[in-house]
Amino acid sequence: MKFLRSCFVFMILFSFSGEVVLASTSTVEEAPQESISENSSSGEIVQVKGRVIKIDTALKETSGAELTHGGIVDGTYEEQYIKVEILSGDDEGEFLTVKNDLYGNPFDIKVKEGDKIFLYAQKGETTEYSIRDKWHSDGLILWSLIFFALILIVGGKAGMKALASLASSIFIVFFIFLPLVQNGYSPVPITVATSAVIILVTHLIITGVGRKSWAAMLGTLGGVLVAVLMAYLISWSAGLSGLGTEEARTLAIQYPDYDFRGLLFSGIILGALGAVMDVGISIASGLAEVKEHSPNITRVKLIKSGFNIGRDIMGSMINTLIFAYIGSALVAIVLFYILQTSIIELINYDFIAEEIARSLVGSLGLLATIPLTAVLSGFLMSKK
Repeated sequence: MKFLRSCFVFMILFSFSGEVVLASTSTVEEAPQESISENSSSGEIVQVKGRVIKIDTALKETSGAELTHGGIVDGTYEEQYIKVEILSGDDEGEFLTVKNDLYGNPFDIKVKEGDKIFLYAQKGETTEYSIRDKWHSDGLILWSLIFFALILIVGGKAGMKALASLASSIFIVFFIFLPLVQNGYSPVPITVATSAVIILVTHLIITGVGRKSWAAMLGTLGGVLVAVLMAYLISWSAGLSGLGTEEARTLAIQYPDYDFRGLLFSGIILGALGAVMDVGISIASGLAEVKEHSPNITRVKLIKSGFNIGRDIMGSMINTLIFAYIGSALVAIVLFYILQTSIIELINYDFIAEEIARSLVGSLGLLATIPLTAVLSGFLMSKK
């Protein structure tokens, strides 16, 4: 139990450490330059947590004022002076006043007394904080802990194994895969190696050591390799560059030497990995149960049963992949639908094309996993 508790804490820490690192990096790049004091233009960027104590608001007249996020506004706007208590960082416990303007557009950061907010500043001779956003992490951490607790309550021993496998996967991605990519290693080989390690560790934790595990591992790895091949073929035939998203273009401006098509392949492969592992484990576990209750079943019948199980899984899993990728691009799809954009024009946008490629690659990897796992299970679990 001590080991399992350690795994649980370990998983929580690493799952949020990666999010914090990535959030901090994006904050530095996106901070509006005009809100940083000219007297501190060369200092380090800091981000802190604060609590709104008091808000003083006044209406101001404006004519043709340019908004931080683009566009022009005429008329009046609210000029807010917000008294904030700093809750983290070197200035923890201090009180300061932060200016926040509300122009009546979707980018306004509306706060009320008692709200926790995310502040940033550039350290120098003077430090002037600005509001970056509301403080989201407290709620996310709370509900993640509830989610983990429910897994333990509902899943019992299996839930503990699931959390341990999740912890190991997160550790491998954030502390092995990402540092290697950052240091200039080719993303695709690193992704394949990372996927193989994740598959090995996950299956050993969840299903233990045995023929069922080896069948699931080898079938899943085969599906991943098929996904790699299809990622190359589809991206080549569709002319994908890997620069279809704003994040990719921002990274390209800062670090133009990265292999962005390789990063696209890596994202597609990792995105499909969970579904492929799910199929492999489901088929291998199902056939292990069939073999246990029918010890004299022939290899051919066992493989046929694997195909039947795979066909039943196939429809729901492909839908899961497709709708996951549609959901990630839903806002853009709604916008294009309102603008009555044609289907041909829609799929020729880079980021939409990338989402379609993700769906296709994930689905093809899943389809390959079904026969591979079924055949391998048949040969490993039956001798005749």
